[in-house]
Amino acid sequence: ILNKCENCYENGVLTLNLDKEKIIFKGSESQIAVFNDLCIESSRTKQKLVFENFSFSSLKSSPLIKSSTDIEIEYKGTNKISSLSQDKISLIESLGLITFKGADNNSSFEIQPNAVTSSKEGSIGVEANNIIIEGGNFVILGSNGVNYSESDKSGKSGRNGSSGIKASETLIKNKANVTIIGGNGGRGTQGIQGKTGEDGIEKDGITDSGPTQGGTGYTGGNGGNGGNGGTAILGNIEVKSGCNLVLTGGNGAQGGKGGKGGTGGKGGWSNIWG
Repeated sequence: ILNKCENCYENGVLTLNLDKEKIIFKGSESQIAVFNDLCIESSRTKQKLVFENFSFSSLKSSPLIKSSTDIEIEYKGTNKISSLSQDKISLIESLGLITFKGADNNSSFEIQPNAVTSSKEGSIGVEANNIIIEGGNFVILGSNGVNYSESDKSGKSGRNGSSGIKASETLIKNKANVTIIGGNGGRGTQGIQGKTGEDGIEKDGITDSGPTQGGTGYTGGNGGNGGNGGTAILGNIEVKSGCNLVLTGGNGAQGGKGGKGGTGGKGGWSNIWG
């Protein structure tokens, strides 16, 4: 499709202004086609995208598949989309209905966002007004909250994991096997380290009454809270008989260690004793 398209693929974004109801993205039966810089945007009413042994990812801070109307995504073979961006996005986004259709029992479609550093909330896998998943094997992950470095002593809270799906209504039918997993929360940072107390003032013991006591060290700061795990799905869900559904919320993360307290200052001392 990229070779056949004129003036519709620029800077990693494929704008589907072609007057075609169905667009096919296809690898071969023996090898998955991998595309490392691709976002797809469509404004055509009832656009149908077909993925067959096709994998793509993007670094961009925008949805990898975006539609302003209803969209249908059919998948056959092994397919995956993943975000490399650390900004909060929804990997697949529509203002209308998104329908995912597996061609057969061996068809799989996986959606995997990256951990997010720019926001407390992570990236969502699929966001739409309504979602239908029918047939095939469908796996969607919410993004994990970023783990701060163990050497970070800023006292920041860890980022929250995100939900896999956000929609008013999600319907699962036609013997679909669906796994939706919320992202894990990110680890909080260590507390700010306490400061050392000031040293006491030196006294000579003759003209002054004696040395002064050193200052007290400051208390270390509290460690940051661990991020919350994301829920598998936000919104109502309906599952028809014959389908398999696994919903798993993300794990909450550990809070950061408390900061080390500062040491007390040295006491003053006498140089000359009368």
